[in-house]
Amino acid sequence: MSTMFDDRERAFEAKYALDEAMRFRAGARRDKLFAHWAAGRAGLPDAETTALVDGVIHISDRAGHDGAILAYIGAALARHGAAATDAELAAALQHCAAQARAELMAAPLDIDTTP
Repeated sequence: MSTMFDDRERAFEAKYALDEAMRFRAGARRDKLFAHWAAGRAGLPDAETTALVDGVIHISDRAGHDGAILAYIGAALARHGAAATDAELAAALQHCAAQARAELMAAPLDIDTTP
């Protein structure tokens, strides 16, 4: 027989799992949107856009992740003659984060949180 404490504990665990899934998906979507923004700014063809997105996806999601993405995209833009300032890159990344959250809120996660 389940107690009220057990029910609350399961509810907190389910909420934590949902929050973590949302954080991960929002971050991944943000990173992809940012890579596509950079590819558009540099006028890259489809194959190079795909390579840029793949490169961003493979950047480790650890401490310093945002800095690593900004540096990677900044270097890619510079290589293609479409350099951007640190402020422009940070603003674009922030815009992509807001867009990713909005897209995810419009299409909720399909996650089974039952134990």
